[in-house]
Amino acid sequence: MTSDPKNPSTRWYFNDWDGDNNLKACSLAAQGLWMRMLCIAARSPEPGVVQIGDQPLKHPDGLAPLALAVGRPLEEIAPLIDELLRFGVADRDRSGRLKNRRMARAAELSLKRARSGARGAAATHCNRERKEGLPSKQGGKPPPLHDSKTSDTPTHGETDTDPARAKWALRLAGYRPWDGLTAWQAGWGWRPDSAGDNPLIPKDMLATWRAESRAARAKA
Repeated sequence: MTSDPKNPSTRWYFNDWDGDNNLKACSLAAQGLWMRMLCIAARSPEPGVVQIGDQPLKHPDGLAPLALAVGRPLEEIAPLIDELLRFGVADRDRSGRLKNRRMARAAELSLKRARSGARGAAATHCNRERKEGLPSKQGGKPPPLHDSKTSDTPTHGETDTDPARAKWALRLAGYRPWDGLTAWQAGWGWRPDSAGDNPLIPKDMLATWRAESRAARAKA
């Protein structure tokens, strides 16, 4: 997947599509619907999950948004979804959300690599600070979101026990262009320094990151 969440792209292997016997077992209508669903899943906030906006498409009682998206009646697409699931082309998780297994695995692998890259970049940055005789941060961890010398507010990593907030604290800590850390992934939505607000990032954390960014630019 590319890093542009508004216009994602990926490698397409024609042999994989044409050689998928499970897909061949489906009707031509079901195959066409699956292609439309892949396009939706690629732009989903959670790549691989067939989701329109903040509404995931669930089987069997959450297919109405998909019918509207493809412009066909629900009575027509419902049996096609059953067909895709029956032949193992589409998948669904425990909550009934429709998904593409390969796309979800690729997004998960990309996220793991980004986290590893952010940790490695942070460690390299700390080593460089030590060599230059500058005050160093704790090695091997992403730098904190606050400057402890100028703020009495603890970092998000120290105060947030909610897994979702902790996840965004890690991502924001790994995206500090002024320190050379730029591991931001397409599936995370807009970067914190983009023109619009990323609705996925907690507003207080986004405001804190931007304040630190402004302070860093002022010092440069």
